Order: sequence, then C-alpha cells, then structure tokens
Amino acid sequence: MIAKVGAEGVYSASLMREALGVTLKVEDGHSLASALAIASVLAELGLKPQPAALLRKPITNSRGETVGEMRVNGGVVK
Repeated sequence: MIAKVGAEGVYSASLMREALGVTLKVEDGHSLASALAIASVLAELGLKPQPAALLRKPITNSRGETVGEMRVNGGVVK
C-alpha cells in the first residue's frame, strides 16, 4: 500500500496487490479522522489495517480518564 496525506484532511491510498485506489476527504480537515476513516475502508474491504488501533481512538480528559472515543460511524457507501 502507498498512502498520501494531503491538505485539509484529504487521504489517498493505492493498494497495488488488490488493484484498488481509495481517496477520501474529511470535511473538517482532522488528520486523525482521516486515518480512522481509511482504516475503516480497509477493514470493509477485508484487509486488516495495521495497527488495529487505527479503528478507534480514545478521547481523554485533562485527568487522563477516557471520556469517549473517535471511530467511524457507518460504513462504506457502495
């Protein structure tokens, strides 16, 4: 896989072995959201994103307590 992160939350990946290309745009430009989204797309395609932790990201408060998580809500629209 070759991946390129662009400006404002644009993320492109080329999966040469599978002959697939994926490009996505995160509206607010959040780079972590882009990584979570591309990992979710790879998982939906039956590929295992490495590390698997890219599928969810805990959100902590100032005391280090987990108060939520970032994750992709939904799936790939075909």
